Amino acid sequence: MYIKRYKLRKILVSLAFFFAFLTSISAQDSDIKSIKLDELDRSAVFVTGGYPTDVPHKTSYGFICVQDSKFISCTSKSGQNLWLTNLKDKIKFYTVTKNDFTYVITQKNQLSLLNPSGLTLWTSNLDFIPSGAPLQGFEDRVYITGENTVACWSIGSEKKWKISTEKQGILKPRVLNDASLLVFMAETVGAKTKALRICPYGAVIEEIVFQGTVLNSFSTEDGVILAFSDGKIGMCSVNDKKDGIKNHMTFSKWVNNDVFCNSNTMYCKASKGMCALFTPNDRLYLIDLESGITKGSFSIPAINKNSCLSIDFIDEKFVIFDQSSCVIYSSQGKLVREFVMPSQSGKYKWLYAMFIDNGILCFFSKDWTVSAFKILSTSKENEVSTYDFFKAELNKRTKNYFIENIDYCPQKSAFSEEVLKTVKAYDYGEAEIEITSDLAAVLNERMNETKTVQSTRLEDNIFKVNYSSADIEKVLKIAPEVHSIYLQELLIEFFKTEKDKTLITSALVSFCSFAYDPTGEILLEIERLIRKTNPTDKYLLEVSIDAVYEICRFMGRPALYSKGKQILSNFFYPQYDEKTKAHARAILQKLADLNM
Repeated sequence: MYIKRYKLRKILVSLAFFFAFLTSISAQDSDIKSIKLDELDRSAVFVTGGYPTDVPHKTSYGFICVQDSKFISCTSKSGQNLWLTNLKDKIKFYTVTKNDFTYVITQKNQLSLLNPSGLTLWTSNLDFIPSGAPLQGFEDRVYITGENTVACWSIGSEKKWKISTEKQGILKPRVLNDASLLVFMAETVGAKTKALRICPYGAVIEEIVFQGTVLNSFSTEDGVILAFSDGKIGMCSVNDKKDGIKNHMTFSKWVNNDVFCNSNTMYCKASKGMCALFTPNDRLYLIDLESGITKGSFSIPAINKNSCLSIDFIDEKFVIFDQSSCVIYSSQGKLVREFVMPSQSGKYKWLYAMFIDNGILCFFSKDWTVSAFKILSTSKENEVSTYDFFKAELNKRTKNYFIENIDYCPQKSAFSEEVLKTVKAYDYGEAEIEITSDLAAVLNERMNETKTVQSTRLEDNIFKVNYSSADIEKVLKIAPEVHSIYLQELLIEFFKTEKDKTLITSALVSFCSFAYDPTGEILLEIERLIRKTNPTDKYLLEVSIDAVYEICRFMGRPALYSKGKQILSNFFYPQYDEKTKAHARAILQKLADLNM
C-alpha cells in the first residue's frame, strides 16, 4: 500500500511540475505584447519599377518580382534595384533556381531562362499548354507539366524529352531523393491516389498507388512527405542502397500517425535533419526526416485563419505570418515577438508580403513601393554574398544515380558523328543515359592514363580500347552539346589533369559551348592556365579569352563578371602582343555591352 501511495505521489508531483511549466510558458507568452506594424516607422522604403502582379520570389541576394505582368525586377536585400527585364508578353509562371537563374513561362507558351543579372539566355516554344510553374530538378534541368504531358529542358536550352501521361491531378509534381520525378494522376484507384515515377531521362520507372488520398506533399532530401486525407503523414522515398538502378524502387520510409496535416499545411526546413510542418488552426510539428518521429510541437494561436502566407526558419527561430499576424517562435515553442500586420486596405495597400533572411519583413504595395520593417536580428545581416563578391571554392559534385559505371572502355562508335547528330537533334530521352555513360567512361579512361606514371604502367589488357588524341577531341566536341552538369564536372577534372595542349584547347572550346560554372571553378582554372602559358601561344590564349566571356555571360553573377574582367585585364601587360591585347579589349567591350 505504501508503495502504491509513493508512486501516486510521484505522479502527482510530476504532473504539478508539468502544469507549472505550461503555466510558466503561457505566462511568458502572455507577457509578449503585440506590436502594430503600421504604427511603427518603416526601416526602409524601396521604390520598384511597377505594380506587383505575382508573388515575389526570394534569391540569395534579395528578391525578384513580376511587375505590370510583363516585367521582372530584381532588388537586393538593401533595397537597391539591380535590374529590370521586359519579357514582352504576360508572365504566366516563373521559378527561381537555387543558383538564382529564373525560368519564365509566358502567355504565348514560351519558356525563357534569365541569368542572375536578368539577361535572357534563351527562349523555347512549348507545343502544349503548361499547367503550373517550372520545377527545377536534377542538374538544374527544368520540368514543365501540362494536363497530359511532362517535358524536360536542360539549363542550356536543350529539350531533353517529352512524354504523354494520363490526365494529371492538381497536386504539384515533386522531386524524390534520387532526382526522379513524382507526378500525381487525377484518376484514383478507389480512394487511393496514383502517381508516376519518372527518371530525369524521361523513362517511367514505376506506377505507384498510395494507401489513401494525398492532399499535400513536400520534397525533402530524404524523400517526399505525403499528407493524407485522414490527417496522417508518411514519406515516399527511393531505396538507393541496393546495387543496380533497377533495384532502386520507392518504399514507405516511415508513417507518422500523430501529426495532423491538410491541403493548407506549410513546410519548411528546420535544424539539420529536421523539418517543420505547420497547419493553421492546429499545431507546428518538428519532424525527424530520417525516422519520421515527432520531436516537438506547439500551437500558434495568432495564426488562426485557414491559410498561412509564409513560414521561415532562421537562427533556431520560426517566422510565420498570415494576412493579420506575424509571430516569431523559438524552436522550443516559446513566443519571441508578435506583430499585427498592416491592413491590406490601409495606408500601405499591400498585395504581397515576404520575410527576408536579414530580418526584414517586406510589404509590396500597389503604389510601386516596398515597405520594409526590421523585425528580427539574424546571423545573415552581415553575410557577404557570393552574388557580388568572388569566393574561390570547388563546386559540389553531382551524384548521378542513373549512371551506374564509367570504369570501362566503350567502342569508338560511342562518340561517332551519328551520336553527335542525335544529341544536336534534341529530344533523345533515355538514350542520354548511355551517351552520358560512354562519354564519361572515355574521359575517365583518359584521366587515368594521364595520372599513371609511364614506367609503372601494366601491360594493356587485350580487351582495352586505345583512344587517340583525335578520339578524345571527338568526345570533347559531343560532351558540351549534352548540357550535362555531371559531364561538365568531369570536363573540369579533365581540364585540370590534361597535358596535351591541343586537348586543353579543345576543352576550352567545350566550355565556350556550355558555359555552366556556378562557383567560378572553371574561371580559376583558366586563370591558372593563362599564367603558365607562353605569351606567344596566341590561339590557346584567344580561346581562353572567349571562354571567360561565355562563362561571365551565361552565369550572370557580378562576382564572376568582376573575376572575368580581372582575368582579361591581365592581357594588357607588355608580354602580350597587340593582337592578343586587341582580342581581350574587344571581349571586355562585349561584356560591357551586356549591361549586366
